[in-house]
Parts: sequence; structure tokens; C-alpha cells
Amino acid sequence: MGLKNILFQEYAVVGLNEQLKTLQNRYKLKKGRRFNDKNITYEVGVPKIIEDNIEFEVSSKIPQDELSSRERMKQYFEAVKGLLFKSDYKPASVKMENIIWDADKDTEKNRDYVKVNYRVGLQDLYSENEIAKEAEKVRKYPDKHNFPKVPGITSLRGRILLHAIKENINKKGGETIRSFIEVNEKIRRKLCKSSG
Repeated sequence: MGLKNILFQEYAVVGLNEQLKTLQNRYKLKKGRRFNDKNITYEVGVPKIIEDNIEFEVSSKIPQDELSSRERMKQYFEAVKGLLFKSDYKPASVKMENIIWDADKDTEKNRDYVKVNYRVGLQDLYSENEIAKEAEKVRKYPDKHNFPKVPGITSLRGRILLHAIKENINKKGGETIRSFIEVNEKIRRKLCKSSG
């Protein structure tokens, strides 16, 4: 990975981490990169640069206590998957994953998750024209704009570009995760016995 992509990934991580903190403050904080909304735990993965995209995973626990059978869990997953692919924030992939978790080393917990991979093209996170306009504004009114120094980046445009990546992955990450939460809620109301 070249220096450019290392910096892009670093700023994408900062942006998504800021969004994660917002979600953890809004919902119920859990350990690590997780939060809980209405008894469904969500986990947000660390973004990675893959080709010309930033990819990140979001998973949610299937509310198996509220579903009567394994078949109902599969129906829940398929319904969530179907709605996600119809949403404005289409994922790159949606999988059902089973994790056996041993919290106390003497009890096993079997959990099923919906694991969603989102992909955002770098071209959707910044525009060369917008970067140029912003740089011009900063040159004209340096007191009104403050883009922090970035080690190894001497150009103003470079700093503005990294700021745009951070801000836009924060925004798009928040939108996609909230869309996922809404889809879960919609399916839960439809298929679960005690949603409320």
C-alpha cells in the first residue's frame, strides 16, 4: 500500500471512529467497537482501503430470543438482507455468521449475526473541484479556516483532501449504519414476538 492509501485509510479510520463514538453515546455503550440499541448489539469494523474503495463491516446480533425457531432466524436474516439490498445504502455483501462465544470459559454461547460489508468509492468521498475551491477560500481568508497540519503533507490541498475523507466517511458511515438499524427494527417488528 502506497503512502497515499496509508493516509487515506488513517483518516477514514479517524472519521469512522468519530461516528462510532457518536453512536455509542446515542445508544447503549458496549465494549470495544460495539453499541446496543433495543437489545440488538452492533459492531463496527475498522475501515480498510481495497483498490479504490474504503470498506468496512457492520454486524448485528440476530435477536434469537425473540424468534421461535432456527427457521425463523433464517427468515429474519433473509428479510434483513432483502431490505438492505433495496435501501439507498446498498452493501457490497450480506452474510449470516454463527459465532460460538465462551465468555466464562465454562459456558458456551451460540450467537448468530448479520454481517454486512459496505464499500464506498474514494471518488464519492471528495471532488478535486471542491478541494480546489476550498483551498482558494483558505488562501483568501486564512483566519476563517484552519486545516490541521499533517506530518508529511505540505500542501494545503492535501490537508483539505484528508479532512474531506475523514468528514465524508464519518457522514456516510453514520448514514449506512443508521439505515441498517432501521432495517433491523422494521424486520423485528414484523417477525419477532416481543419487539417493543
